[in-house]
Amino acid sequence: MSEIKALLEKYILHGKHRALIIYNDTTYILEKINQVVKLDVPNYGYLHIKYDGLDFLVNLVIGSIFANNNILTQGQSLPKNCVITLGDIARRADRLFVTFDVSNPEVVL
Repeated sequence: MSEIKALLEKYILHGKHRALIIYNDTTYILEKINQVVKLDVPNYGYLHIKYDGLDFLVNLVIGSIFANNNILTQGQSLPKNCVITLGDIARRADRLFVTFDVSNPEVVL
């Protein structure tokens, strides 16, 4: 039932989600359907995130890029809130971190 509830909420809120992405001193807001945010960091990797009205999807990923320490793959849906890491573990303290936070109106079922 919890999976059905989550799916219903997603469709009720179609196009009403908003992602806040913060990298260094730059803030990106992703809230329009088919909008893409491009996090291109030479020597680290390239990550393009697209909002399809229901989910925030990895549209392009090149390099070692992780969300909450899980490797990202193209087409994957991002978690609602996560830390995106650019660079593999071998970089140690030289890795880059991006915060990703999704908000939306509350749905009561």
